[in-house]
Amino acid sequence: MKNKVVLILFYALLPLFVFSQDLRLKEKVIELAQHYYDQGLIQQPYAISEMKHSLSTDSSEWTQSIYFKVALLIAENLIKGAPIKPWFTFDAVSKPIIDKKLRVIREELALVRTAPDLLSVFSTFIRPMGNNTKIIYNEYQYRLRLSNHHLSKASSDTLKWLKHALSVYRWIDQLDIPRYLIVDIGSAELRYVVKGVDSLAMRAVVGKPSTPTPFFASWTDQLVLYPYWHVPLSIATEEFLPKIKHNRSWLQQQNMQVIDKRGQVLNADTINWKRLNSSFFPYTLRQSTGCDNALGILKLEFSSPYGVYIHDTNNKSSFLRPYRFLSHGCIRVEEPFRLGSLLREKIDTALLQSCLLEQKPLYKKISTPMPVFVIYTLAHPLKQGAIHFTRDVYHLLK
Repeated sequence: MKNKVVLILFYALLPLFVFSQDLRLKEKVIELAQHYYDQGLIQQPYAISEMKHSLSTDSSEWTQSIYFKVALLIAENLIKGAPIKPWFTFDAVSKPIIDKKLRVIREELALVRTAPDLLSVFSTFIRPMGNNTKIIYNEYQYRLRLSNHHLSKASSDTLKWLKHALSVYRWIDQLDIPRYLIVDIGSAELRYVVKGVDSLAMRAVVGKPSTPTPFFASWTDQLVLYPYWHVPLSIATEEFLPKIKHNRSWLQQQNMQVIDKRGQVLNADTINWKRLNSSFFPYTLRQSTGCDNALGILKLEFSSPYGVYIHDTNNKSSFLRPYRFLSHGCIRVEEPFRLGSLLREKIDTALLQSCLLEQKPLYKKISTPMPVFVIYTLAHPLKQGAIHFTRDVYHLLK
C-alpha cells in the first residue's frame, strides 16, 4: 500500500518536475544570451524580451521552440565569430572545420533536456580563448567599464577597434588549429602562434594604401628557395615599361628577362617596345634569382586569388622604418631564414646565405601544411598582456 501511494505521488508530481526542469532550461538560455551579449561576445541579445514573455506559456517541443533557436544562434555566433568589416575576402581554411563543428553542435543541442545539459554542450564545443584573445577581451572589458562612466568619441572608437580584433581572434580560436601564421597588416607584423601563444614575431612590410594587402585565410604547403619574381602586369606596364622605353639597358641592370606566352626567354632587343602599352603587353617580365631579386631568396607559397606571397626582400633597410606600408600588396618579412626553419626543419641556410647567381628555384614541401591568416586590426595583443593600438592606415575602421 505504501509503495502504491509513493508511485501515485511520483506520477502526480512528475509533470511539475518536468515543468521545473524545462523552465530552468529556458531561463538558462536567456541567461546565456544576456551574458554573452554583455561580454561583447555576441552581437545582439537574441530575442531576450520575447523569451522572457513566453517562459510560462511556451509549450512547444524543445527543438521547435524559440529557446532552441536562440541557443543555436548563440553557438553559431561564438563559433563563427561576428564578421565585422573589414573581414576576409578569401577563406580556404575555416569552412569545412566550422561546418562540421556546427553540424555536431546542432545534433548535441537537439538532445538537451536540462540546463546542465545545455552548459555541458557549450563547454564541450566552444573553445576557450587563446592567450592573445584573452588579452584583447580583458582590455575590452576594462574599456567598457570606463565608458559606462564617460563615453567620448575616442573611447567609442577604441571599443570598436577592440571588438573587431576580438571577433577576429575568437574566430581563429574556434578553428582549434595548434599552430598557424598570422600577418596583421595593421601593425605590419608577422607572428607564429603555437597553442594560442606567440612563439615568434617579426616585422613585415605590407601593401601601400594605394595597393593594399588583401585579407584572407589560406594554407601554405611549400617554400621556394631562390624564387623567380614574375612581375605583375600592372607593375610591368605602369612602372617598368616607361623605364625600359627610356633606357633599354634597364632590363639587364635589374636582371630582368622577357618571357613570351610559351614560356620562352626572348631577346629584348628584338622587341618593338614603342608599340607596347598597358592595353597591349603580350609578355611577362621575370627577374632572375639571387640576392638582388625583389623576392629575396625565400618565398612561402599559398593558394589565393590575389597573387601575393610572404617572402624575403632585397631591401632590408625598410624594416627599420616605423611606417612599413610600402609594398604592392605582398608581405615582406624581416627574418625569412628563421621563419623557413620553423616551417621546415631541414633547410640549408648555408645555401641561402651563399647568394648564388642564376640558381634554379628549389621547391621544398612543408610536411604539415600550415594556415596563414592575413588580418587587419588596430588593437594588437602584446606578450606582456598589454594592447598596442595603431592608426587606421587603410581607413577601414572609421
